[in-house]
Amino acid sequence: MICPKCGLVNPSSAQICDCGYSFETGQQGVPLEGSGGTRDSEAQAPHLVGIRGWLVLPAAGLILSLLLGVAVVIGSWLALLAELQNTRFDFAVLMVFALQLGLLIFTIYTSTLFFRKKRETPSTIIRLIITTFLANAWILAYLAAGNELDFDVRMGAKLVIQWIAALVWIAYFKESKRVKTTFVN
Repeated sequence: MICPKCGLVNPSSAQICDCGYSFETGQQGVPLEGSGGTRDSEAQAPHLVGIRGWLVLPAAGLILSLLLGVAVVIGSWLALLAELQNTRFDFAVLMVFALQLGLLIFTIYTSTLFFRKKRETPSTIIRLIITTFLANAWILAYLAAGNELDFDVRMGAKLVIQWIAALVWIAYFKESKRVKTTFVN
């Protein structure tokens, strides 16, 4: 349990933090002697603070997602412009563009939280992972249903691999001590 007052990671059974904050009442009390009144995550576990270790992979993934996201949105925009020239407009092109634009905006927001080490980063990244997976699954299902894409075993395998990777990263962002001590702002 992370103290909302000082950022100290406490055992889940703790009733009072070293800084004096009561988890039961939400009131600030007298700090424990020798604690100096506050303790932050860096003082507690400096080797677990910062975008190091396994957090380098999501950092690189966010940067890559931003670059690819811009390219995909530009490609979707060009496809949308080309579709507007057709006499029979396909709304799927508009939906894919809107979905890709929304994912790019969500990725920008999540990246901003991540690199500013904001407290809400882990839950936002989990939402981004789930949203991205569902968007990819929807696009594949839509294209396969419209016979625009032959859905084969390889595509199904890619979705399964994406889902397994999503579960691993979700577990990491929920349980990692580094995540809990890094995203405290």
